[in-house]
Amino acid sequence: SQIGQMAHAMPSVFSFFLPGYSPPGKVAKASLVSPESMLLPSSVGLLNGMISLVKFGLTNCYGGFGEKNNCAPSMSEWKRGNPMTDGYLSFVSDDENDAKVVVSNLATLLTSGRMSTSRREIIQQAYEKESDKNIALQLAQQLTILSPEYHVTGNVQGSTKERSNLPAALKSCKEHKSVIHIMLKGGCDSFNLLVPHSQCQGKDLYDEYSRARGSIGIPKEDLFTIDAQGSNQICKTFGIHPNLPILKELYEAKEALFLAGIGVLSEPVTALNYEEKTKTQLFAHNTIQSEITRLDPFMTSAHTATLGRVADALSKENNIVNAFAHD
Repeated sequence: SQIGQMAHAMPSVFSFFLPGYSPPGKVAKASLVSPESMLLPSSVGLLNGMISLVKFGLTNCYGGFGEKNNCAPSMSEWKRGNPMTDGYLSFVSDDENDAKVVVSNLATLLTSGRMSTSRREIIQQAYEKESDKNIALQLAQQLTILSPEYHVTGNVQGSTKERSNLPAALKSCKEHKSVIHIMLKGGCDSFNLLVPHSQCQGKDLYDEYSRARGSIGIPKEDLFTIDAQGSNQICKTFGIHPNLPILKELYEAKEALFLAGIGVLSEPVTALNYEEKTKTQLFAHNTIQSEITRLDPFMTSAHTATLGRVADALSKENNIVNAFAHD
């Protein structure tokens, strides 16, 4: 779980990453895919585990990959047969007194010799500053693991150009407001989250819901009711799942809003013609997850997403808008 691809531990039937995944930015704009980019959030776990392996051996110290909980102070304990670790890195350089040889050996083993000259020199200088060769070797191994060449299979193009500073945010007297969008990625049974309750036009939608859902339907008396009058929904009263009273509180405080019935259908369809008339691929988690973030089946705003377009619209009205995402 720490590196995102534990053996026999796929997070779902779709394996560790989706074949059609495109990370935001240049890859998506070029209509390319990069499935392995879905593992980027696990990169910190990989680094923690590798650094722990270098410093403490195969233990669970500070995010290590082992099971034993022993943060040994030095490699000498492992070499004496410390039983509190399942192993340690036993690499020995051709000449521990020559920093250039040590770094060259590590670059060959860990980066296939692709490490740049400038990075080798940095690691060599760090190695030479340590009088204890064991500590110096650990430091060189850690710096090599942190190098970009260790994490890719191709050549790395470096740059000495400094990044420009971002302009300072303008101050505003307007009240701060936040829009929080939670993407459950298929883990939400929407028909049990927001249920048609009563005062429905022309039909009893709760009765239809109850018959369709059968034993997994929620009894009417268990639902938290909310007033939907003034909306364009067919029912004036809806019910919220009994385990989510917070949503009723937020809704009634005008701090939450339901966007019911949204989707990516480009026009009304039937079971006989949906394949011909639907522009998006239905019945697949990965494609629907992607489409629901864009809500743009006609590609009128290609390579944009819903919240991004909202932010653009707010910015055009002279609002100061900031956004961030967390996976």
